[in-house]
Amino acid sequence: MLPDLMPARVAGRLPVTVSERSTSMVGSLKSPRAESSQSEEGSIVKIWITDGSGAPFADLVVLPAQHPGMLGGDIPYKGALDENVPVGNADVFADGPADCLVPEAEWCICFPGETDRFAADPSALSESTPLVMQGMIEGKWLNRIGEDLAWKPASLGDNLLAQGPGIAGTLARLEDGGMQGEIGVQYTCRAGRQTLTAALADLRGHNLLGLVRAVFGHCRGQQLTVEAIDCSARGPASALAEDRQFLQQVMTAAGVTPPELSTLAAWKRLAPEIAKTAIDEGLTVEPGRPIDIVVTAGADVVGRGQMTVHDQQDQERS
Repeated sequence: MLPDLMPARVAGRLPVTVSERSTSMVGSLKSPRAESSQSEEGSIVKIWITDGSGAPFADLVVLPAQHPGMLGGDIPYKGALDENVPVGNADVFADGPADCLVPEAEWCICFPGETDRFAADPSALSESTPLVMQGMIEGKWLNRIGEDLAWKPASLGDNLLAQGPGIAGTLARLEDGGMQGEIGVQYTCRAGRQTLTAALADLRGHNLLGLVRAVFGHCRGQQLTVEAIDCSARGPASALAEDRQFLQQVMTAAGVTPPELSTLAAWKRLAPEIAKTAIDEGLTVEPGRPIDIVVTAGADVVGRGQMTVHDQQDQERS
């Protein structure tokens, strides 16, 4: 399970900054016997990052759980474990001038009790299992998704979990739309101020019980420790990858039609075009500009965090 609950601040920058390239904070995680569920600022959390797209990425684990695809029909969940996700604050660093990052607003399933029994027996997870939902920023280095369709270089090591108490519930309430909450992610780019949003209602009907069981089952088989599970981007305003107008623009530029999306060749043409279109439209994060996340449940702020993207020169000076 995750470390102690911490109240979310309602204004101002959080004071602790954790680089995703540093592993020195891993030891600061408290004992799994801690009483509370959520992450305290400055912690590092092991989160399964989920890809819910239909793209045939080459380096992901394909899970047995399925969910409704964006273009219709059921598709398998895929993903990989990010063992170094900071809480509250993060600095991420470009490897060179070609690197371009966009954020995504995503929900993360956390657990208020010990997860040892789930790791030992994933079938112990049920609709009545208590959970705590928290928001996160999944950073995407779009230029790192090339014709080789490697997903991990673009999606691991550049994520942030919001700090705060989150939203308590159960898997059944989450699946049935009985939990309420929203994520707002904001950043400034050449195109102006951008806002990404996601609501808990966007997760309804996405087989989250199947997802969490499949993740714990995979991690048990690989002797990996997972502390929380990302739900992928859900909702039309949660990410560029969920924006149908942007996707149509990319498909047109790449010369790909909807029927071709079942072929590997089409995705190889699409992948590099995604970064090019985002850059041309001025939608990538500018170095030094913060990305802010605020998670709300009604009028209450239940999560907050900030990620800052730095260029290669900043990394060399740090």
